[in-house]
Amino acid sequence: ERGQRCCETRYLELHHLEPFARGGAHEASNLALRCAAHNRLAAELDFGQQLVAARRDTMRHEARSRQRVNDPVVD
Repeated sequence: ERGQRCCETRYLELHHLEPFARGGAHEASNLALRCAAHNRLAAELDFGQQLVAARRDTMRHEARSRQRVNDPVVD
């Protein structure tokens, strides 16, 4: 937006330019590297903030559930 390139070089994610959920292919011509924040922003632009937030919250809940199941029982 400000005409500057993101300077993040770690924790990059693949972004589908045409969303996979809308038929976008897993081909190099449809993929771009994005930092997590810019990948999330692109998802919000593609699918809306509410859907992305709901999905993120669901993933957090599932991760906590898996962690509890895998935690050893301490007496």
